[in-house]
Parts: sequence; structure tokens; C-alpha cells
Amino acid sequence: MTNKNTTLSIGVLFGIFGFASKLLYRPFILTNHVNDFGINEFAPSFFYTAGMCLIAAAFSKKEPFIKMIAIALGSITYELEQIFTDRTFDIKDLIAVMVAFVTSIFIFKLVNPKGKRLN
Repeated sequence: MTNKNTTLSIGVLFGIFGFASKLLYRPFILTNHVNDFGINEFAPSFFYTAGMCLIAAAFSKKEPFIKMIAIALGSITYELEQIFTDRTFDIKDLIAVMVAFVTSIFIFKLVNPKGKRLN
């Protein structure tokens, strides 16, 4: 498996975890009143951001880190926008986005040690 395919596969897997945490895990936790220490609140933000960063890096022709930064900044903007709208702002989501960005950088460097574009 090439570095691009590995990065893409991990990104898609994170995206699936994001959907699962929002559509399956969160309703289960809330319905059954399970104390999961708030993981259900920030897990989708973490998984979606990490997944999108890795997917963007996999398809990047040049400068994958710039694409990853753009995705992370977009996610941060989305979280901050919730302060000014009727949506619920949670600092844990903002922290999850930042941790997801760092995690995706770590995974990218682990899969692609040279840190350059993927062919």
C-alpha cells in the first residue's frame, strides 16, 4: 500500500469514526444516561477534523501541511462561529479540533517520514 493510500485510508477511517460517534455513540450515551466523561460531546469534532486533514493531505499535490492547516482553521472558525449564532459553543470542541490537527500531523509524518507531497 502506498503512502497516499495509507494516509487516505486512515483519514476515511477517522471520518467513519466521526459519523459513528455522532450518529450511534452519542445517542446511545444520552439515552442510557451513561457517564462517558464528556467524550460524546467532543469526539465528532476530533474525528471529523483529523479525518479531513488526512484526506486533504492524501490528495494534496503540493504542501500537504498547508492543506491540513486550512482544514484545522476552518474547523476552528466553525466552532468559534457558534458563539455568535444559536448553536452551542463548547471549549472542549475547540480543544478537540486542535488535538485532532496535531494528531493528524503526527500520523502523516509517521506514514510519510519525508513529510513531502504524496504521489
